[in-house]
Amino acid sequence: PGELRAEGEVKALFLDEPTPADPSRSPARDAPSPNRGRVTITSERFHYQESQRRGVFTGEVRARNQFGVLTAPRLEVFLRGEGRGSERVERAQASGGVRIEQPRGWAAGEEAEYRAAEQTVVLWGGSPTLSDRDRSQTSGARLTLFLADGTILVESADGIPTVTRRPWTQ
Repeated sequence: PGELRAEGEVKALFLDEPTPADPSRSPARDAPSPNRGRVTITSERFHYQESQRRGVFTGEVRARNQFGVLTAPRLEVFLRGEGRGSERVERAQASGGVRIEQPRGWAAGEEAEYRAAEQTVVLWGGSPTLSDRDRSQTSGARLTLFLADGTILVESADGIPTVTRRPWTQ
């Protein structure tokens, strides 16, 4: 009761739009996208527990939304209920080696957490790195990507320096 399991070619679609009371995103700040508000996920296995509003995808996980494509061995998706029979992504946590591809670059780390209300992705573990198409790279102990405006917060830790590399152009 209250559980769903799937195995094989699992495909799922979730909504990921701010509620009208969510001030962290506005149409004026985000470029239009045909996939706005949609998160599609594919994997080999899926287990959903209704009591926790939690779904776990495992095995070659690919999650796609308007910001890019995330790949990882494991992805947990936590849903928020809105009381109208509608549930939306509240947050998601990927682990086991995470890579996020975008048209203009990529980001990677051992783990990542996405928070829908804040429109952030935090990468940590291993050597989190962000690279753009100009071959510029930034790494540190923890990277926070602010999706709405494209800014990055880079944090260091004891023994883990913050490093930025940019091509030298004349």
